[in-house]
Amino acid sequence: MVHSIIVDVNLCNKCKICVDVCFVNVFKWDEANNVPVAAYPEDCQICCLCELQCPTKAITVVPDWSCRHYPKVLKAHRR
Repeated sequence: MVHSIIVDVNLCNKCKICVDVCFVNVFKWDEANNVPVAAYPEDCQICCLCELQCPTKAITVVPDWSCRHYPKVLKAHRR
């Protein structure tokens, strides 16, 4: 039950906004490759701020809706 966070490094302009806006520190900056890495996707709160604030649309958040803690209404809309 881990959310997927996809970073398209070809679209990334290396602005680090994703690192700055994530309030639970899901992202870490990979200094060697100069790209963001979703280091802790299990901590993602599905706020999608990283996805919404990315100026080049390089980030995609894919929630895992199979978690039993989500309301059935949300599960029904995501299938």
